[in-house]
Amino acid sequence: MANSLRLKRGVSPILAAAVLVALTVVLGVALAATIMKPPETKASVQFQVSGEAYRGDNVIYLTHMGGDPAYLGEVTIKTYIPSGTYQGVEYTISSLSGVSAKLNGNTVSGYETWKAGDVLEIPFDKAFGTGAYGLMAPNAGEQFIVEIYYGGQPAASCTITVQP
Repeated sequence: MANSLRLKRGVSPILAAAVLVALTVVLGVALAATIMKPPETKASVQFQVSGEAYRGDNVIYLTHMGGDPAYLGEVTIKTYIPSGTYQGVEYTISSLSGVSAKLNGNTVSGYETWKAGDVLEIPFDKAFGTGAYGLMAPNAGEQFIVEIYYGGQPAASCTITVQP
């Protein structure tokens, strides 16, 4: 009888540990797959914009031409000068309320929604940087590019020729 007990062997401790580890890993992966969700992505806001700039009147007009409305608290505007006196200069306006912008003639607080047909006014001298020699902005007849970002994502852009 003693010999027959020796012939019957149980599961070795190493095999048992390996099975438990594998089972734990499988359960952990299954639990993680059920609980965790993929990151939510915001639908990107896209719209068309046209612009005019008048250096003498110190104003840039950006007209929302259609597409998604944009909450102005999420809008960032970048200007870039591709050629001319200040070629390569770019500037970022991160807060429209900080530059005395207007929407349809009313001062922007940042809580407004910019929608099709609305005109956003930005002071010309607030849309470009200042250096040791003054305002680094394009002259009449020169062009600049306006890029509009919504929530950090590109939403619209246009090229504007500066008028006197």
